[in-house]
Amino acid sequence: MTSLSCNFFQISYELEDHKDLFAIDPLTGSITTRVVFDREERDFYNVKVVAKDSSESSLTPGGPNRGEQVSSAIPMALHLLCTWS
Repeated sequence: MTSLSCNFFQISYELEDHKDLFAIDPLTGSITTRVVFDREERDFYNVKVVAKDSSESSLTPGGPNRGEQVSSAIPMALHLLCTWS
């Protein structure tokens, strides 16, 4: 039996753009806003989320990624909606 590292199969998230407008939790991927938006001016944003996985290499089964992380960029469309307090 092998011991597993806490980082094994850990996925982390980051924004590739619009970092001044949005924030992302690196562990959960939850996206929040950094500013108050005016839906009348703009109600649609395209953001790209990068997900990184630090698990073992799929090219060499049982072998490490040699310190490299596998990452994927996911384009997302965010629509702003009105909420009433």
